[in-house]
Amino acid sequence: MNEQQDKPTTICAWCDEVLENGGPDVSHGICTACAEQFIQQLDLACPTRQRHALPIAS
Repeated sequence: MNEQQDKPTTICAWCDEVLENGGPDVSHGICTACAEQFIQQLDLACPTRQRHALPIAS
């Protein structure tokens, strides 16, 4: 089994975009576009919430 098949395929839990190809196992994350949209919606729903910078994976 090669290194890529050792890790799961990661897909966005919101839009199903493949974030990282891997083996047959699947894990979920969030893509940059969906994360930005979620933060905008959160800002509208909770205008007084404290904002923190999000780490962006390269």
